[in-house]
Amino acid sequence: MPNAQGQERKPQIVAISGAGSGIGQALALHFAQQNWQVILIGRRLEALQTTASLCREIVSSAKLLCCPLDLSSADAQSQAENWLRQNGILSLDALINNAGQFVRGDTLSADLADWMRMFEVNTLGPLRLTRACYPLLKINRGAILNISSTLGLKATVDTVAYSASKAALNNWAQAFAVQAARDGVRVNTICPGLVDTPIHGFHKAADKAQTLEQLRNLQPLGRIGRPEDLTSLAFALCSAGSEWTTGAVVNIDGGIHLV
Repeated sequence: MPNAQGQERKPQIVAISGAGSGIGQALALHFAQQNWQVILIGRRLEALQTTASLCREIVSSAKLLCCPLDLSSADAQSQAENWLRQNGILSLDALINNAGQFVRGDTLSADLADWMRMFEVNTLGPLRLTRACYPLLKINRGAILNISSTLGLKATVDTVAYSASKAALNNWAQAFAVQAARDGVRVNTICPGLVDTPIHGFHKAADKAQTLEQLRNLQPLGRIGRPEDLTSLAFALCSAGSEWTTGAVVNIDGGIHLV
């Protein structure tokens, strides 16, 4: 699209982790529809390619790049830096830290390996990717958006490791928002409630309809979330119009945090 001077305006660029399914896939579709270039980040290249195909079905001219990357790896930061350099990415307008892992367990029974894995993916993964992308975000005074969880604000007995990893993410994001503001970079967080994504075991279960009916009765707005419920606010927080918003932690959860 030409700008006011008649020159072709470069598309804005967003990098989205966990883009192979669920919320990450929905975010990729939404940003592609808004004519942003989308960098799809995830562990499985095939899943990223599926998301890319879905985007192109809706926007044939969509600009997409697939970056296979395991953010739980100790060298994920350097891998991401190398990939960005090799693919000629010179600046970024937004980064969405969405990749996550969920395993149930209480304090006494949860496997310590599950604790470690969830902190590696849910807390250190966003840190590693943010460090890799930050120099490019500074150039355009861009935005960082973390996809956390209402469980990071209101823990439950049988999700303690996941809750703790998301609480740590929320705390880090607000601390970093103060630091990043010096460079004009904004850092915000969305806390979804229960969303129908592959992270949950019921997503493909034979009795899914029955499970959803039971969960529906627990939700003030009468249903659990869909990935698409997050996309409009996520886009708003990453784009023009939110220049004075940083350090925000916003629930999108059908009101479940109130009960």
